This record gives sequence, C-alpha cells and structure tokens, in this order.
Amino acid sequence: MGYGFVEFKSKTFVDEALKRLQNSELNGHNLELKQSERTLKLASNVKTKRKRQLEKKQQTTKILIRNIPFQANVREIRELFKHVLEWADEESERIEGLRRKTAAEFDGSYE
Repeated sequence: MGYGFVEFKSKTFVDEALKRLQNSELNGHNLELKQSERTLKLASNVKTKRKRQLEKKQQTTKILIRNIPFQANVREIRELFKHVLEWADEESERIEGLRRKTAAEFDGSYE
C-alpha cells in the first residue's frame, strides 16, 4: 500500500478532514488519516537544557494518508477530499466576510 500527504490552510480544516474522512474507503481499501508531525532534530552533542527543549514535535497543517492503493490516482484522491475542500472554501469565505464586516464597523465607529 502507498501513502500520501494533503495540506490545508489551517488546523481547523485538518481537524474537519480527519473527522469526516477517517476510515474512508478507496478502491476497497480503508484509508488511515493522521495529522502529520515533524520533529525538529538538533545535533546529538547539544547539551544545554534550552536547546534540548527545542527538540519537539511540531504540528503541521498536513494530513498523512496511509493505505492508499497503488492503482489510485490523483483524481480519486481529490474526489475523496472534495467535500472537505468545499467546506474549507465556504468557511474561509465566511470568515473573510466576518473580517470585512468587523473592519467596516470598526472604521465607521470613528467617523
């Protein structure tokens, strides 16, 4: 089986995709989704406490998808994530509308 990554604009979208698509089926295979984590590794000879604390897991806005059938293509993966991506676009537009409205009200209050 193969694996792949899908990147989103924010953690909110990642959480929604994980909730909606966990154990989705693609070509007869149940997909496993997990938020991708990357570890910042420092040189092994670093001894100070501050520098050791820097070595930690960093959460990203990427999702790791496991158990992708080798015969699956990009179109099928996009189709699977289509509903989450549409929701993310709608949510982004809603948030942008709220930002504009708040900015307009804020600007109007000083006139």
